[in-house]
Amino acid sequence: MKFSHTYDIEEVLDEENKPVIIEDLESAAQEDSAEAQFNLGVCYLNGINVAKDYKQAFHYFKLAASQNYNQAEYNLGLCFEKGLGTKINHDKMIYWYKKAANNDHAEAAYKLGLIYYAGEIVALNYKEAVKYYQYAAKHKHAMAVTNLAACYYQGLGVKPLYDEAVELLESVIHENLRETQYHLGQCYEHGYGVMQNYETAVKLYEKSVRRHYGMASYALGNLYENGLGVKRSMKKALEHYFVAVKKGIPEALYKVGICYLTGKGIEGDQSLAIQYLNQAADQNYAPAFYKLGLCYEEGIGVEQNGALAIKLYKQAADLNHKEALYTLGQCYEEGDLIGKNYTKAVRLYLQAAKLNYPNAQYSLGNCYNLGLGVDVDHKKAFDYFQVAGYSDFVPAMYNVGVCYYEGVGVEQDLLKAVVWFDKAAKKNHSLAQYTLGRMYEEEIGVERDLTKAIEWYVKASLNGYADAQFKLGLFCKEGIGHDRNDIKAAKYFYQAAHNGNYDAQYHLGLCYEEGIGVAQNYTEAAKCYIKAAAQGHSAAQCELGLCYYYGKGVEIDYDKAFHWYEKAACAGNIAAQYNLSRAYRSDVGNKKNLELADKWYNASKAEMEKITL
Repeated sequence: MKFSHTYDIEEVLDEENKPVIIEDLESAAQEDSAEAQFNLGVCYLNGINVAKDYKQAFHYFKLAASQNYNQAEYNLGLCFEKGLGTKINHDKMIYWYKKAANNDHAEAAYKLGLIYYAGEIVALNYKEAVKYYQYAAKHKHAMAVTNLAACYYQGLGVKPLYDEAVELLESVIHENLRETQYHLGQCYEHGYGVMQNYETAVKLYEKSVRRHYGMASYALGNLYENGLGVKRSMKKALEHYFVAVKKGIPEALYKVGICYLTGKGIEGDQSLAIQYLNQAADQNYAPAFYKLGLCYEEGIGVEQNGALAIKLYKQAADLNHKEALYTLGQCYEEGDLIGKNYTKAVRLYLQAAKLNYPNAQYSLGNCYNLGLGVDVDHKKAFDYFQVAGYSDFVPAMYNVGVCYYEGVGVEQDLLKAVVWFDKAAKKNHSLAQYTLGRMYEEEIGVERDLTKAIEWYVKASLNGYADAQFKLGLFCKEGIGHDRNDIKAAKYFYQAAHNGNYDAQYHLGLCYEEGIGVAQNYTEAAKCYIKAAAQGHSAAQCELGLCYYYGKGVEIDYDKAFHWYEKAACAGNIAAQYNLSRAYRSDVGNKKNLELADKWYNASKAEMEKITL
């Protein structure tokens, strides 16, 4: 929120009532007339019929103020603020402004509101700002009413009071203040206390722009960029942004920087982008610090510099920028750019979570779930997942489903698990879609419904989820839920295999080896077995052993055959144990070993007996 109203010491003058007889004023002042003392101070302050003398002005203001003359109290505050007739002293400035405000001086109360809102002379305190705006608003001070309304709808110093904000703004809109027009435009743009109406917002912004209000130029540019209430036009958007840039509006500087960075509506220029972002950051604009941090982390428009990226993230985080708090937390959690520190990560996630940032709430849930920087607390993990889930953060929706499914952090409830998986699945979360498919297939928490199972597997498959693609391949191969279709089965196996699913790699190998759904091709079969075997798939390891043993798709290599047989045999694969037993009984590869042959034969026999029991 920007305020254009500034104070000048000469504003205390009433040009129509200039005191002209200094001697009369001095005489009345000596008789302790507070009004005369004040007017005499004004004369010395501005050189009216007397030589300008700030010390004398200060002296007479002090005399009048000692008699509780509120205008003099206010002027003393101005003198201490600007160092007129005395040294600058912010403590005394605040003291006299408060004296005047408590003595029904509206301008003093308004000035205090500005001071506490800005947080430059004193610590930022929105509650105090609201209090003094309210003092001034009672005296119909239009700017105080406007700024109070802005605090109300933004929830600064008070909980959001949308209806009251609109009522206040409408009560002073006839004053034609550009700030009032802008803030009422904000209410119409965002639907604060009124029915959202972009066209009305545009009209209010346009009135404010005609009075050269920078923030209104920025807001109007934003509406043109997004086509809200006006025809979308990046050209007009940039025109308004550049007008706001000339007035030093940090939001506009940032926006123009982003346009140059992305080439949106303007020829891309990373160097210019960085310049604009730096100008916005010079005004302590948190998003600019954050974006600059990203640029330095990735080396976009600047030389990559992780340490500087962290510094910029911290500057944005100090201004309560929720994305910066979250990103900095991620850096500490993952040890990126800075030493790993789970405790600091949790602290930053907590700050961002309090600002209702669902990504941070979700990460906090993970920290409590895994005991990262905090003691394991599955109940707290569930609570954070649920809060983030209610904010439509899709990964959190899925995790809430998992908690209900497994009964971790909350009482097991399969029906609720289905509800949350369904929420995430409809938001295109592939694992949720796959899980729902499996629940419908295996009758977990729902009645068995192969049609629905296939529907969810298909959706997960289209999102590239390998397990779902493999499932569909099996369904097509076995004729589950529909007629058998070997060609479709092979296609699904191919997709899943390409996405790294080792079961699919094995089954695709079988398809190539046996010519099921594809042309028979031992070489391709061997390639599939190699991929699956490398991931520890024991059946594929056994098949690969056979390939090397008999030279199917690869050259005969008995060492490799024994190697893969043994890998699979040790993993409990019965066929591999039997094949290894036979291989050790033969003279193949000069590896004949009857003791090992008996060992693996007995192992296969024992495994078979377990199955037949």
